[in-house]
Amino acid sequence: MLKRADQTAILIFANSSKEEMHHKSFLKDERLIDYLNSKTVKLAEKACSNVIVYDESLQVGSNFSEKFSNAIHDIFKRGFKNVITIGNDSPELKVSHIQEAIHKLQEGQNVIGPSKDGGVYLIGICKDQFDLNEFLSLSWQTKFLSNDLEDLLKSKGSKIKKLEYLQDIDSYHDLLYFSNHFSLSEILRGLIITLIHNFKKQVRRTYLPITGFHYSAYFFNKGSPAIS
Repeated sequence: MLKRADQTAILIFANSSKEEMHHKSFLKDERLIDYLNSKTVKLAEKACSNVIVYDESLQVGSNFSEKFSNAIHDIFKRGFKNVITIGNDSPELKVSHIQEAIHKLQEGQNVIGPSKDGGVYLIGICKDQFDLNEFLSLSWQTKFLSNDLEDLLKSKGSKIKKLEYLQDIDSYHDLLYFSNHFSLSEILRGLIITLIHNFKKQVRRTYLPITGFHYSAYFFNKGSPAIS
């Protein structure tokens, strides 16, 4: 039996850079995705010794709902009592967010890290509160996920800890937001600014005006669009 300190696993559900670019067409630079993937793993390893990365080579299912829910189910089958899921698209995520989630799970509370778009950047769930079929039916990749997940857990009588709201990278507009986010590392901010610069150059080459240009597509991850 796992000791209490080893009963929690962190599941990083994130695709490789090539696969991620396929689903998030505004991300034209693998270096940014590689950096985010590496940063997320290092962040998780600082908070927990049990870090498991699920990229497209391990994901099982025909759509995002099945792939994500099956990944959580698989971690529980390995013997863990608690699972914390995170993606690679939340630059504001800190070690302290994950540590707080671990502590709350050990106290018997489930955890939701809500994204500003209505999705989630973190889910912390106890094994006895997880039902595969219920998770499959949640409104994944929509702006309703955070509320629907909270409603589901409350219907089970679960205690819930909600973390602070964070911004994800789900669209070109999010890149613009983070380009002015001076709390990011110089490397990450530099990669984002370069990506924006290259995007504008591409737009100029297609003779589209930059002024007033509106990019409206959104690509959430987890609660928000992206992997299918």
